[in-house]
Amino acid sequence: MTIALLVPAVEAAAFTVGCALIHAQRRHTERLTGILTLVALVLVLGIVIMATPVDLLNVAAAAEATADFGD
Repeated sequence: MTIALLVPAVEAAAFTVGCALIHAQRRHTERLTGILTLVALVLVLGIVIMATPVDLLNVAAAAEATADFGD
């Protein structure tokens, strides 16, 4: 499975497991909701990092390297 297919699959699995946990433990939904929110934020961050073009990262690294020599 390629990385492009792995992230959405993990996201869907995490959502499904979270729904099952909330349904199974209705007394602790506030705590589980906080955990699921954290998991969702981590997955969104992973998607944003994967979607960042490599050229943009290279330009930022080159600008940082030249700024260090200018001092």
